[in-house]
Amino acid sequence: MKKSCTIQLPGIPPAIFPTLAGIPGLQMLFVGPFSCTRHGIYTSMLHLQEQLSFLCISDVDVITGAYLEKTVEAAREITEARSPSCMIIITCCQNAIIGTDYRDLTIRIQNATNVPVRVLEINRLNMYTNRKCDSLNMPTDHLVYDFLIPASKSPRTAVNLIGSPYGVDKDCEFISMLQGGGITVRALCDGGDFEEYLKMATTHLNIILHKKYASTGEFLKKKLGIPWLPLYNDYNPTQLAARYSELGRALDITPDIRMRERALLERTQLVADKLSGIQIVLDGGNSESPMEICRWLLAGGFDLAGISLHNFSTVDLDAEQEIKAHWPAFRIDEALYCPSEPGKDARMLRNLEKPLPQAYGYLAFHRVLDTLEKVGEEVRV
Repeated sequence: MKKSCTIQLPGIPPAIFPTLAGIPGLQMLFVGPFSCTRHGIYTSMLHLQEQLSFLCISDVDVITGAYLEKTVEAAREITEARSPSCMIIITCCQNAIIGTDYRDLTIRIQNATNVPVRVLEINRLNMYTNRKCDSLNMPTDHLVYDFLIPASKSPRTAVNLIGSPYGVDKDCEFISMLQGGGITVRALCDGGDFEEYLKMATTHLNIILHKKYASTGEFLKKKLGIPWLPLYNDYNPTQLAARYSELGRALDITPDIRMRERALLERTQLVADKLSGIQIVLDGGNSESPMEICRWLLAGGFDLAGISLHNFSTVDLDAEQEIKAHWPAFRIDEALYCPSEPGKDARMLRNLEKPLPQAYGYLAFHRVLDTLEKVGEEVRV
């Protein structure tokens, strides 16, 4: 009888508040009814208690408009207590009803605190209805860079790595390649202060590490005039090699990729052989590229039975269609909402360490193979 196992792909659960926390010196102030704090905020607070505050307003505050002055006062108190470098006011669905002028409120808070302020409007009602409206007034992938201001380019060639807001794994091979070529490398969650963060506006090129952040590349090109190049690969080793060639020509460096390409091919075959006789079901809910990973593994000879996704999963339609065409027996369970057991999210977030760097480039392939190999050994034992 064939053995089977379920393997969770590497990744971090999508969550708005931890996503923003990578901005150095940031304070977040949630303004909304007490009932709205259920949206993952309690679990986020365990992980972000030094960066996240709450102002729970009443219906009387909304009707009389008193919540506006209370918001300004709360921001002033946070500034006095924590001396932030910047602040984000976070609101929820009530704004769809009361229509707050956040531009005016932002100016008032900036004048009262003397720190730069942005607003994130979250309207989850738009996620569950047929409304043709965004659930966020600005994507969080853009918002984390919105405090940057145009600046003169640094005299030394420098690049920004635009990937997960949780940070980029320092072991990614392209970091050592770039630094070996005398290039300064910057990324969110690098551990610097707000002044170091602002230096991201002085770089010459943004390197986009996943296609979901391509819009961020365009956002920064428009905002700061910084061009961008893709280094994402859709879990296609051939495509990644071509991306490295483009990057090498742009920055006048010679990426050492042939050895890495060959090593990945050999290890993929080795792990596939080790897992021979084991049927695998993947949990791709936390992965940025679940369908692309499935396509790569299926083409590599792994015995994959299917994958489960959830409402917030990033699904590449081209990869999904290709899988359905070439591997029709592969099962894709989509749009699943599976509430976790009580306290599971809280325990997970309490145990996470910050930052939460994600792997890209060839390292991303090997992180998946590490996970498969480890679970495969446990199943055999």
